[in-house]
Amino acid sequence: AVELTSRKEGTAGNSITLAASVSSNAKITATASGANLAGGQDAARIGLGSLITIYGKNLSDGMGSEPGTGKYLPHEIANTRVYIDGSAAHLLFVSPTQINAQMPIGFTDASSVSLYVWTRHADGTVTVTTPVAVTLVPENPGIFAEAGAEPRQAVAMHGSPFASGTVSVDGSVKAGDVGTIKIEDRSYTYTVKSTDTLSTVVDGLVAAVNKDPKVSAAPAGVFTRVRLFARKAGAAGQGIKYSASVNSGAKLLLTATSAALCCANTGQVTKNSPAIAGETITVYATGLGLIQTPMTGYETGRRYDGPINSPVEFVSSLAGGKTANVLLASPLPGSVGIFQVQLELNSDLPTDPATQLTIAQNIYVSNIVTIPVKKP
Repeated sequence: AVELTSRKEGTAGNSITLAASVSSNAKITATASGANLAGGQDAARIGLGSLITIYGKNLSDGMGSEPGTGKYLPHEIANTRVYIDGSAAHLLFVSPTQINAQMPIGFTDASSVSLYVWTRHADGTVTVTTPVAVTLVPENPGIFAEAGAEPRQAVAMHGSPFASGTVSVDGSVKAGDVGTIKIEDRSYTYTVKSTDTLSTVVDGLVAAVNKDPKVSAAPAGVFTRVRLFARKAGAAGQGIKYSASVNSGAKLLLTATSAALCCANTGQVTKNSPAIAGETITVYATGLGLIQTPMTGYETGRRYDGPINSPVEFVSSLAGGKTANVLLASPLPGSVGIFQVQLELNSDLPTDPATQLTIAQNIYVSNIVTIPVKKP
């Protein structure tokens, strides 16, 4: 399938038409999903748990930020509050023209809420703004980016000081199937049992590969994938070849996403330190909605202190027009309303200092951001 994304954000892209066709007597088929692009949304459609910004005038007499301590964000900063359907919201920042807050996660049955700002002024008077309606959706992701002209550069981090690679574990479970991950000339196998699931097959392959002297393995944060890491940091671990295979007739599927471990790097992705095609990077987002149950540590206004968990709605990504494998999408520990999203870039990406990147959930596509990418 080919996913098309408008270069224009929001509903402006929904007017773009599309069609698909093939040559005469072609054996392949091509079918467009509809006559127009769909799913472009106004950023004012707020996903549950999103960080939101309110703009106005005379919203407060002063300025202040949440102190960065304590389990929960405050309900009042600089003598100012935000009420959402009558309840005080948790705040991050207040100024006379801008307020940053979090949309509560509890409005699962609501399609809109009413929001107003309450301010106690220095002279003792209290003012309340006119309520405004806010449209709610289950999720509507947005990626954090640096200031500047659109599309802005993403706030992105290099994935690991250890060169890495991925083996995707798919298909179905059939007892007796044998999966093999080969590191250079060393093979590590796992034989499927009737009681297995794809997750336990991943665990079996991880245990087998962890006997290797040069490479360690771990399950990916989400989905059934084996992550491979060089045991030595930096250039010493790069270029270690690996592959994956199954026995003839197997229902199990193993797919290596590249031919060799690559891209050991640390720090922020910048033009002077670009991401490498095939590298794993981390971007940060809000608006990914609820997470899988049990939602341990995931509450409105609370700094996340729960385990790795994934959103209820599947997260996908495109970078440079190619699928980026989502390896992890989980609330960022110690933060409120922020998710860390680990992406393995396609190894065929060309050098481009402004490679466009989006994430998506259901019909909702994030803002377009860029990352600098270098082809090794």
